[in-house]
Amino acid sequence: MKSGLIHFVKRCIPPIFMDVLRSLTKGYRKPSQVHLFRGVFPSLEEARAQEATGYDTSSSFDLTRGRHEERLAAIEGGAVESVETVRGLFMPVILSMNGGAKERVRVLDMGGSFGTLYLDLRMYSTFHDVEITVFDMPETVAEGERMYADVESDRLNFVSSLSDVGDVDIIHYGSSIQYFDDISGIVTELVKHHPKYIMLVDSFFSPQETIYTHQGNCPGRLIPYVMHGFRETVDAMKKEGYGLLLHFEHDMTMYDYSYLPERYRSNNSSTLIFSATSNERHHG
Repeated sequence: MKSGLIHFVKRCIPPIFMDVLRSLTKGYRKPSQVHLFRGVFPSLEEARAQEATGYDTSSSFDLTRGRHEERLAAIEGGAVESVETVRGLFMPVILSMNGGAKERVRVLDMGGSFGTLYLDLRMYSTFHDVEITVFDMPETVAEGERMYADVESDRLNFVSSLSDVGDVDIIHYGSSIQYFDDISGIVTELVKHHPKYIMLVDSFFSPQETIYTHQGNCPGRLIPYVMHGFRETVDAMKKEGYGLLLHFEHDMTMYDYSYLPERYRSNNSSTLIFSATSNERHHG
């Protein structure tokens, strides 16, 4: 199945698209001297305890909510967005691979905040064929439900418990897998929803074992960051019946990595897309 999917991808993504994609993902942030990562800790709990101001603090919550509300208001006011995000680049490719489905494509967006992926996909003509379920913290879910109270629940809904989610076609982490610990445990839970594809978009992976560090590119905040081992991640997926279909790297040389031991450094974030290696894996 994997070889057939790769052949399909090569056929449906012309070289010109790949050239555009690479140009958009290379240096898509302005150069800076910001230290992206700071230190290595023995566990996620220790990283949280060492003066970290996590993504779940009130200041982070308010900042993210404000930015999302501004973007939502602009779009509803008629603003036309370009494809600016890595999420906006990759999801349509996977949706096209599921184009033969008679029903809507069901997407579980893990750590999806206030519905960022929903906004990313609104620019595409196939968007009406997508149903997005956002999984996040209870307070984020409550705000997301408030912001999108007028959107039908079969198009966008929010949950804070995976027990509320059935089978899906795609599981998507939009630069969020780094906030979840234990990659083997993560994958074991994900496969209960029988996805065809699992997407880990725009995150850093350790070239060695998994490490815990602080993310330092957010002003005023040090966010605990799980840099999952690349090989650990691929092996965990393979164990549960998912093979690495696509691997893209995004140039992030604009950041300073000197606060991280050299053996863990990488100048690129990655997008990893895994596909079920057997038709029996997906029961939806």
